[in-house]
Amino acid sequence: MIKINLKDIKAFGYHGVYEKERKFGQNFFIDLSYTCKKNKFTEPSSDSINYVLDYMDVIKIIRKFIEAKDSGFKKYFLLEKLVEDLHSYLILEFKDYDFKCRLLSITKIVNVDGRKQKINVEKIF
Repeated sequence: MIKINLKDIKAFGYHGVYEKERKFGQNFFIDLSYTCKKNKFTEPSSDSINYVLDYMDVIKIIRKFIEAKDSGFKKYFLLEKLVEDLHSYLILEFKDYDFKCRLLSITKIVNVDGRKQKINVEKIF
């Protein structure tokens, strides 16, 4: 079993409770820790990207989901729901690799009384 940690994946999206967030969008920062097996076609002791889950593909899928560029994706009001649905989407997308999230978190920066504040929602498995 392999464990991968991806930190501070930056994606721009239009999620949030407040109209300003949904209209103008904002940056989201995603951390993901996951385990996976090499794919079913893995050759013993292979050193080829063709035989593993490429973490670049994982990053692209996360960005696609957060940025909601595909008509199949939606805007979310709550980070809590966004993190839950992103988790489900990743599991489905990478099922051939026995993909299992260990931690998934989404952070955004908000302005509270003129001061920037990080807000983080984390799902632990």
